[in-house]
Amino acid sequence: MHNSASAAPGNDADSDGGRRLLYALWDAGYSLQLVASEFNPTGYVILPVGAISPSEELMQLYDAFHDQAVALLVDTCRFAGIPPEEWASWAAQVAARSRKILAAERAAAEKAANKSPGAAPEPHQQDSHGQPGRITSHRRLVEHNREL
Repeated sequence: MHNSASAAPGNDADSDGGRRLLYALWDAGYSLQLVASEFNPTGYVILPVGAISPSEELMQLYDAFHDQAVALLVDTCRFAGIPPEEWASWAAQVAARSRKILAAERAAAEKAANKSPGAAPEPHQQDSHGQPGRITSHRRLVEHNREL
């Protein structure tokens, strides 16, 4: 899960090409794997997985910022305590848990709305457009993910 808006020009990520590349790959629909490489100074390469045709801009980002993006993913793996080669399966597990949490939040909001007609869900169960059943706090999602 990511927020590509944080990579928009004018934000702190504007100078971080590695982060921009990761967002561009995810926005294009790719899944990412880290593969060990003795030829890359980072020790790994990013392998985009998916049947999407990359744009010329995406290819330029990849060429320019690949090593920075790998460093971010490797640092994330070290922080999470997982081997970089397990990045893809770990990310898939986190995404699955996040979907489970969001579905439970949505079901609880719908149940609350059905018990008291016309009553709005609690503010923490509304997205930025006032739609029920979504967690707006990234911290809260992470906390729920740890509990699972």
